[in-house]
Amino acid sequence: MKNSLLTILFLALIIGCSQPKEETDTEKKAPAVAEYALDLDSAVYYIHRYDSVSKANLQGSIPIKAFTIRAADLLQALGLPEKTPVNYTHARVYLGMDKNNQFRLFFTPVEGASIKNGIAGQDVILKGPHKHGLADADNSLATDGSYVLDFTAPCPNTCPNGSPLNQ
Repeated sequence: MKNSLLTILFLALIIGCSQPKEETDTEKKAPAVAEYALDLDSAVYYIHRYDSVSKANLQGSIPIKAFTIRAADLLQALGLPEKTPVNYTHARVYLGMDKNNQFRLFFTPVEGASIKNGIAGQDVILKGPHKHGLADADNSLATDGSYVLDFTAPCPNTCPNGSPLNQ
C-alpha cells in the first residue's frame, strides 16, 4: 500500500511537472486527462471546511493547512535519481475535510518556492479535462476546468500492517 501511495504521488508530480516551462501564470493546461482530480471550487470548499473544523477543535490554535514538499524528496522516496528532470521543484499538499467528515488530501505543483529560503511560491492550478477524485463516486470525465489532484486514500485502509510508522 505504501508503494501505491508513493506511485500515486509520483504520478501526480509527473502530471504536475509536465507543464511547459515558458508558461508563468498560475493556471496551467494539463498534458492529459488527470485520473485523480477534483474541481477547484470543491477542493477550496473542503480545505476551508477542514480549517474551520480544526480551529474549533484545536481551541484557537492555528491548524496546519498544507505541506510544501521538494520534488527531490518525492523522487528519492520513489527510488529515482534526484536529477530526474522536472519542471517544478516543489509541490504542495493541502488538507481538507468533506461533508462526511472524511479527510481529503489535495496535491498541486508549486512555482517559485524555496523551503530553504522561506519562499512560499505560487500554487499552480491545473486546467483541463479531468476525472473526479478517488473519494467521489462519480468517476466520469469532467469538462475542461480548473482542478487539483485528489489523493484521498487515508489510513487505516491504505497503510500496511507492520510498518513502524503505522503502529
